[in-house]
Amino acid sequence: MSLTRRSIAVVSLALLTLFPCPAHAGFVPGDCDADGDVDLDDHSILATCLTGPNHVVSPPCVCMDFNGDGDVDAIDALGHALMFTGSPGFERAPSHPRMASAQLHLNVTSEGSNSITAAPGEDVAFEVAGTLSDDLNEGLAFVLFDLVFTGGDTLAVDAPTEAPMTSFQIPQGITNPGDVCPPLCGFGGTVIGGDLIQVGGGQNVISNTVDNAPFPIGTVLGGVAHPPGGDLIATGTVTMPTVDGTYTLSVHPHSVAASVIRLGETCMQNPSFFCQTEAVSPGDMVDLTLVVSSVDCNNNGVPDAADIASRTSRDCNENTVPDECDIADQTSRDDFPAVLGGDGVPDECQMRYGQKK
Repeated sequence: MSLTRRSIAVVSLALLTLFPCPAHAGFVPGDCDADGDVDLDDHSILATCLTGPNHVVSPPCVCMDFNGDGDVDAIDALGHALMFTGSPGFERAPSHPRMASAQLHLNVTSEGSNSITAAPGEDVAFEVAGTLSDDLNEGLAFVLFDLVFTGGDTLAVDAPTEAPMTSFQIPQGITNPGDVCPPLCGFGGTVIGGDLIQVGGGQNVISNTVDNAPFPIGTVLGGVAHPPGGDLIATGTVTMPTVDGTYTLSVHPHSVAASVIRLGETCMQNPSFFCQTEAVSPGDMVDLTLVVSSVDCNNNGVPDAADIASRTSRDCNENTVPDECDIADQTSRDDFPAVLGGDGVPDECQMRYGQKK
């Protein structure tokens, strides 16, 4: 997916949010049955048309191609939720006026760090956490982003197994479908050009039920990604290249498309109500730096990074070098206290923890 395609997706949704088309002006994006509103009847059409990125849209589904990129995917589902009006007389609670757009910050880490050293070919687990810039909303409604790995094409995002993100996964939520897309479609994204496109999904903010469409059918959770702690959005694994070097795993900033539930909406407490949503803009994107090293200082035939990861070697001073090598080259000493010296644990670890580790 090109930068242009990513930009079109986000900008088009922003325009829909800022300049929604009034029903009396003619065509309303998402109003596939042309009755002047965007409601559950239209959603039942979206559920049929949703085939994912790079699947050519069929003529009856053009009304659901919100960003005009020739397919009906999760970006268009986000647009449908932004434009959702419900049928005339559809019950809903009043919300507060639209607030200034929040930002969504995304942080990619591994074992809680933004930098990790690994052996060539090693599988490294990673996490993507999201935090909104403020709580002047009821939390995330939709979140979609692309993951880019400079070290190759081998990365995968897991299907969520815990709240709150299970509410963003089909059938509780809505994602690209997993049965008609290329490999890894659904919440875990679609592989296009080596990148993972449109990782994520959205909640059932339109109050859909299974008798109308098979998804989304879950209960909406409020407060998702609220500051200060935010929420874990996605987890996955990435396979390191076989060549030593420094690589990055990052969220492409132009790919982020997300929305929040407007402040005062009550679809969380009243499943018969739908919730109005509004777009949020990308905030800070913090990359994960991955250093691939085949150095084998202890000459055991295994890269040092793999020794440390498997706990074959200790690295109590966390300098990515096995303790035995630090001691051997005198980077660290091992003679304090004298009665315990020579057991392979650097002295600085004894002084830090007060005992041999």
